[in-house]
Amino acid sequence: MPAGGYFALGGTSGAGKTTPLRILGLLETPAAGEYRFNGESRSTLSDRQLSELRDRAFGFVFQQFHLLPQVTAWENVARPLVYAGVPHATRKARSLELLAKLGLANRSHHRALQLSGGEQQRVAIARALINDPEVILADEPTGNVPQELWGQVLDMLETGWR
Repeated sequence: MPAGGYFALGGTSGAGKTTPLRILGLLETPAAGEYRFNGESRSTLSDRQLSELRDRAFGFVFQQFHLLPQVTAWENVARPLVYAGVPHATRKARSLELLAKLGLANRSHHRALQLSGGEQQRVAIARALINDPEVILADEPTGNVPQELWGQVLDMLETGWR
């Protein structure tokens, strides 16, 4: 797929859409065949190398969000930057900026469990975007987002947040 391109995978609930996303995101191993990312076979990479590649190249919006309940919204968003070694002040500033763009400036210091489903989903979207990944894999990214924000969220997923 060319840079800047995107595709959608459709199907009914339970049809198996999440499994290919998990394989593409290097979270699961395919049962057969070979998966190459940027020309490199994933089968030649160690677990550590796979983890580093995921952290650098992929942004994930999981259907179940997978937010850390004990930390704030901005800290959830900043998590990929922690792994990338970005300084604390920069992580916080970038996270707060991105949350503001998603209408969550006033909720950035709330813990994940204090947020509505739609707010949690926007935090998950912000987390996926924060490190400007090469690939964003989103499993029903607007499922809980208020309809008036769908266009903005989809635009950010397509073009980035800056």
